[in-house]
Order: sequence, then structure tokens, then C-alpha cells
Amino acid sequence: MEIGHSLNSCTTELSAVEIGSLFGRSDASGQQLLVILKNIAEWLECMYNNTDVVLGGVIYLHDISSDRFSGTARRNLEMFHNLCGDAALDKVILGTTKWKRKTEEINCSHEDEMKKVHWKPLIKKGSTVCRFLDSHESAKSFIDIILRRMAIDTALQIQVEMAVHHKSVPETKAGKGLRVHQILELQAQIIRLEATIAASSDVETESKLVESRKRMQGLKKEVQDAKVPLPRRIRSLIGLL
Repeated sequence: MEIGHSLNSCTTELSAVEIGSLFGRSDASGQQLLVILKNIAEWLECMYNNTDVVLGGVIYLHDISSDRFSGTARRNLEMFHNLCGDAALDKVILGTTKWKRKTEEINCSHEDEMKKVHWKPLIKKGSTVCRFLDSHESAKSFIDIILRRMAIDTALQIQVEMAVHHKSVPETKAGKGLRVHQILELQAQIIRLEATIAASSDVETESKLVESRKRMQGLKKEVQDAKVPLPRRIRSLIGLL
């Protein structure tokens, strides 16, 4: 498995890494979110259908030195939660990284906020918070937690949705949640562009608006073709009511 050390992502597909009887997932950053979700979901479905493979746990990594928990971070955490489902959250490790970038005081303050606010619903359902301190011992502590929970035979929500209920990725809770975020973000972008043009029109902004409207039409067609159930408010927003 290739491990990147530059700012550019080198991950193009998922791969399994065997650690004793444990299989882990490589990171999949650098691709569009829907493609990432599809790759992960299909890989997890194959794991579910393979009786020789046990999903020991899932690790979610967060840069503790980040000054803000951005909208993108919230969206990704929500998608992760929807992918796992409440029943499997005791298999989740919420890992924090980059502890050397800021002072201990700042990092601990960030960690405390993550625990009390953003990660609170996951922790209440059994997820464990763990610090990665750039050492082999620290990495091993993550694996030790997963190995201790190997006996917990709970599938992730998206595995059950796809392998048992035969849903497509867009029909899963994670897929629908991501689609809603896409529509809302694109609609907000269109509104901002329209306001900019109303104040002072220019060719570049008008071009961006045309492109954004085309993307919205594309999303509308995808929703129609896939027959994905979405909240009434969202369907109204894209003109499907």
C-alpha cells in the first residue's frame, strides 16, 4: 500500500491491510465525496458478504490543531455517523492527531469541545476518544482498543442497508444525507452569485452562476433517475414538487 508524504493525496482506491486477524481501511481523500462514499460502501458490503472477514472497528481522525470545526467537517462527521449507524458506534475510535502543532492548553481545549459538543452523540453511544501522539505505542493503543472489541458482532448501518436491504448507495442514510448537503450548499452558492450580479454584474460571475445552475439541474436529474426519497423541503428547493 502506498503511503503519501506530500500535500497531494495518493489514494485512488481502498485497500485492506492485514494486522493479525484485523483488517483496516486506507484513507480515501482527494476524490469527490460521492465517489468516496460509493467506494467505501461497496468495499464494506463486500466485507459483510465475506464470512471470513470481521470488521473490528472504524477509526475517525481529526486534526486537533484546527482552529475551527468547519461546515465541511460537520458534513463529513454527519456522513460518517450515518455510515456507521448508532448500533455500531461502540466500534468507533475518534482519534485526534497533530498534537505537536499547538500548545497543550489549546489542544486540550479543542479536545474538550469536541467531546462535549461535536462528538457528544457518538460518545454517548459508545465511541472512544483516543490521542495519536506520533509514536508506534500510540498507534498500537488504537489497535488494542479495536482488538478488545472484536467480539462485538455489529455491522455498520450502510452494510445492512446495502447487503441485507439491497439499497443503492444514494438510497442509504449516508447517501441521502450527503445529497441534501450538496443541494443546500449549491443553492446557497446560487443565491450568493445572484446577489453579486444584482449589485454589480460581470462576465465571470455570470459564468459561475450558469455553471452552478447546470450543476443543480444535474443533481435534480440524478435524484429523479435514482428515485431517491428526500425531505419535502429539499425536493421543493430543486423543483420536484
